[in-house]
Amino acid sequence: MRELRDFQRSKVYRWERKNFLKSKVLTEAECERTIKKICELYKMPEDLTPEIAFSNNGYLYPGFDFGANKISINKGQNNLWICCHESIHAILFMYYGLSRCWHGGEFVFLMAETMSKLEKRPKTDLIESASKMGIQCAKPDFLSRIYRKSKHAKNDTGVNVHNRRITKTTLPYQ
Repeated sequence: MRELRDFQRSKVYRWERKNFLKSKVLTEAECERTIKKICELYKMPEDLTPEIAFSNNGYLYPGFDFGANKISINKGQNNLWICCHESIHAILFMYYGLSRCWHGGEFVFLMAETMSKLEKRPKTDLIESASKMGIQCAKPDFLSRIYRKSKHAKNDTGVNVHNRRITKTTLPYQ
């Protein structure tokens, strides 16, 4: 599969710094609880919740490694904004695999929606500020399926989840 061009990455980083730079600093335990809470919000199965790695060496950039299913956070980056950002990457990877840009419209929508809930800010203001900066925003199609009010939604969301876990028993060359 050809990698998609992440056409609005730098704009998204500028938008996040403008809106979330003063987000609450969290302890490692609070980071873990926040990431778990965000994953639960978007119906990520518990066994797919990413591992969290903390480092104090100053060389680790925050990030989500989809191959290892791991969120990396360095000392000084342990804030609400970074936890939210990396969790959303994990959620979008679970629902879409690599078929979406890392900082595309769905990412921006989820970032605005999630940070509005975590910081008690109007989602419309965040989406409007992104739009003013020329950033595309699009509601992910999986949201309507996971939040349906019908009885079926509780048992079957109709969502295909990309399983990232590889066990020794599933490797073809053993």
